[in-house]
Amino acid sequence: MDKEEKELIKGTQITLPTAGQLNMQAVLGFTLVGTNLYALYQKAGNENTFLVMPAPGQSSYGMTIDDMVKEINSLFQNVTQSQDPGLDSTAIETSIGDVVSASEKKTPSQEGELKGFDWSSIKVFLEQAFLYLHTGTPAEYAFSIRIDTSQLFGSSSFFNVSGLSLGIWNTDRKQVLERMALTDVGSALAQLQ
Repeated sequence: MDKEEKELIKGTQITLPTAGQLNMQAVLGFTLVGTNLYALYQKAGNENTFLVMPAPGQSSYGMTIDDMVKEINSLFQNVTQSQDPGLDSTAIETSIGDVVSASEKKTPSQEGELKGFDWSSIKVFLEQAFLYLHTGTPAEYAFSIRIDTSQLFGSSSFFNVSGLSLGIWNTDRKQVLERMALTDVGSALAQLQ
């Protein structure tokens, strides 16, 4: 390359002005335990945000233990191309029964499976899954599940467990907490007055 060509190439180089910093966003919709959620990642300049929360206006339809095990096995087999049967819902139910049985005193004639339990009646609902991470601010989170066991003991009116709810959170965002359906101790006690 001669000197004139070098001068021409050097003279034609263009310096583009930068209008701003790189911005980017990615959103993923997915379902977890019968609840439609989305994950959002956003980069705006030097700030990064990661957010996971339920899709607006959608509620959980829940899943039985058997349905969850089938879905986990199907997902595992599709990803790994394995023929391994994976988890067994009967084994899970037997394990739960063993734990309950071990806590009860029984005579040898009473040993065996728990009678009258309809395991397929237990449903798990993901009430809230919320995670918010933003550059320079503390993480916020909320997670809440509800287990409906109202049909577990059949139609017994003497003793029945309607369900169990478990929630953990550190956020004070009103709509996140409303979806968790938390029971405020002060409000519960006020009903006694």
